[in-house]
Amino acid sequence: MEIYKLGQILNLEKGKSKYNAKYVSQNIGIYNLYSSKTKDQGIFGKINSYDFNGEYILITTHGAYAGTVKYVNEKFSTTSNCFILKVNENIVKTKFLSYLLLLQEKTFNDMAIGSAYGYLKNYNINDFEVNLPNLKIQSAIIKIIEPLEKQINAFDELILSEQKSLQHYLNYFLNKLASINPSIFKNYKLGEIAKILSGKTPSTAKKELWKKEIPFFGPGDLDNMVPKRFITFNEKMIKRSGTILFSSAATIGKVGILDNLSWFNQQITSIEANNNYVMDKFLFFLLKKISSKIKFENSSGTIFPTIKKKYFENFTLEIPNLKTQSAILGIIEPLHKKINLLKQKKKLLEKRFIYYQNHLIKEKIKDE
Repeated sequence: MEIYKLGQILNLEKGKSKYNAKYVSQNIGIYNLYSSKTKDQGIFGKINSYDFNGEYILITTHGAYAGTVKYVNEKFSTTSNCFILKVNENIVKTKFLSYLLLLQEKTFNDMAIGSAYGYLKNYNINDFEVNLPNLKIQSAIIKIIEPLEKQINAFDELILSEQKSLQHYLNYFLNKLASINPSIFKNYKLGEIAKILSGKTPSTAKKELWKKEIPFFGPGDLDNMVPKRFITFNEKMIKRSGTILFSSAATIGKVGILDNLSWFNQQITSIEANNNYVMDKFLFFLLKKISSKIKFENSSGTIFPTIKKKYFENFTLEIPNLKTQSAILGIIEPLHKKINLLKQKKKLLEKRFIYYQNHLIKEKIKDE
């Protein structure tokens, strides 16, 4: 077992600042462009060129999810919100180091949030120390963990395929019905058919507010709607089941729907449907469908985008009547339930992956 600073065993580079939503739209291609986002496996878009080719480790540098670690082996590029690590394979295998650094994601995140800059600097990574077993042990650990990782990736692909099917059916029925019978549709400003509210985080110093009574959501919780924090019941901020949450600051464009009374922080805007005009689930699927458009309109040319409450209120939607909404939901909701079931199965695999990752790596380091 030997201790190394990361700067001794890898070369660190940073992505390019030219990559933004406008660039992606003007240079569409087949190569992944990674960023600090966590949705869609960190892929910001696909472009027609690449800056790197091969095995690398990516670490996000900015935002609420700074310190997120990802292994890649492909042709790709990254935004300026990512570090790209090229490993010296004579000392450590890239895949093994990625497993080791995944265990340090919270440490990296704390470094970023707690720093004067609010993001990770080069020295945070280069000066970080790791204990490394010999290459033979690294290979043995990879052989155990990698099959689980491949199963998880297979679930990701299956989930993505089902999500595309859901969006296909939603688009098909909306477009088909609009061409056959446009009279069943009506244009509304979102503020006319929903109550819109910006979130708020109470003072963490007031311990009495942070009782485990109802969920408290942040943008990172919207992918699977599993909150990491809870808060006391408060009638001024609480939102009912069926309310839609839309991430509207920093990491924008994530959409979730509540299944219980909940609060949410200032990086989220809630959209509570008036059910005389639109059903909760229908509005949820519709907003997910157009979330990329909303994100694009509000993120071009800025590092930390924000969607204003007034933007949501004035956003125009074409809504069919309630009978048509119900019929469409009858087709796409079973797909949504299937997607959630796949996510649950993936979560179980991820728990096994983390268990093996923790025990195998830490035990081998301890043994040596």
